[in-house]
Amino acid sequence: MTFLIMMADPDAPDDEGSAYTSAHLLMHAAEHADRPAAEHTEPWSAHLHDAEGTYVDTLFAGVETPLDAETDTAGSVSESRQRLSTGLDST
Repeated sequence: MTFLIMMADPDAPDDEGSAYTSAHLLMHAAEHADRPAAEHTEPWSAHLHDAEGTYVDTLFAGVETPLDAETDTAGSVSESRQRLSTGLDST
């Protein structure tokens, strides 16, 4: 599985350890990181976790139609950013 952990608060300290001690996003795709982008078939999803690592909400669950890696990544980040900036109750 390929995954990325990012802090949910843009004002959080800019160091790797802070991603695990503050609210953060776990973004993942169910495929190996060493696959060429052209072979990207699994969509990204983004999940919000609190400072203790407990799951809070799914911000982006992926798309049903396969997209190229660049478009899929951009869409998941854009949707997650929108959900965080407008509140978790937005759809």
